[in-house]
Amino acid sequence: MKRLFKMLLCSALVLCMTGCGSTAPTTESIETTTSQTTTASESESESETTAATTEETTAKNDTLVIYFSATGTTKGIAEKIAAITGADLYEITAAQPYTEDDRNWKDSKSRCSVEQNDTSVRPDISSEPISLDGYKTIYIGYPIWFAQEPRIMDTFVENNDFGNAKVVPFCTSGSSGIGDSWKNLAVNAGSGNWITGTRFSGSETDFELRDWVYSLPRAMTLKINDTEVPVMWEDNDSVKELYSYAASGIRIELSQFDGFERFGHIGKSLTSNEEKITTSYGDIMLANNDQLVVFCGSKTLKYTRLGKILLSEEKMIELLSKDGNVTGTAVIKLM
Repeated sequence: MKRLFKMLLCSALVLCMTGCGSTAPTTESIETTTSQTTTASESESESETTAATTEETTAKNDTLVIYFSATGTTKGIAEKIAAITGADLYEITAAQPYTEDDRNWKDSKSRCSVEQNDTSVRPDISSEPISLDGYKTIYIGYPIWFAQEPRIMDTFVENNDFGNAKVVPFCTSGSSGIGDSWKNLAVNAGSGNWITGTRFSGSETDFELRDWVYSLPRAMTLKINDTEVPVMWEDNDSVKELYSYAASGIRIELSQFDGFERFGHIGKSLTSNEEKITTSYGDIMLANNDQLVVFCGSKTLKYTRLGKILLSEEKMIELLSKDGNVTGTAVIKLM
């Protein structure tokens, strides 16, 4: 009887232990849960770190490549420049894409023929707006259409502020040069320090583009009465000599002449290539080989063209007559 009782008691204990064991987590399950929790936390932490790093990198980048490309040629050059410089990349896209028929230059009624023959046309842009604040160097590229910049480029530059950034224009074309297209963009932009534009065929190698990027000059800036102004400099021997001289900084005392111009001695004689010019507001001229003249009006005489201040007539008058002064200073230096 006692033996039977002991057997029943042992069986009950075994059943009890088995029941308890089914609800308690094993060591393996605890370790797995802990491992999964740790991995999730680490992944979340890594994601946050990556996001922060990306945001920081973007904020620190001071170079931007902007481009418009209808066939992909300009896009290819722009992407290579961005890779070489580590720049941000921004594509201008047309709200109404340009088809092959649109670009038919042999058809006088094609979309591009009509647009390029009307300088007032401004095609709509579908790209998300971009702020150019914080960028110190901006490359801007486009194809040459009918020996000009596409009108959509005028839309973009007129609606964005380049500030005092160095602007490097480039174009792609099978045969036509860049011509005055980059100057048109600079004038329409009314901001930025624009250097002479460059044409590419589209077949340039990474090495060729790298050599070009590294050969680009520093931008030459101009301050008048302590205000830095956007300038489009000419590509001639006079400006090249002025550029070399500006490496150590040039300070010019300006005096009024004829009421609508300011002039001053540069302190060095520059090569001149005088021609008869009718000036307009913002023109920067070389007179008598050693005088810099800034115009805010029209005058016809022989000068060597140095550049143009990209400000409206109203702002030019305000700048040159700041605080009622008829004298002032011009400071030219490299950035």
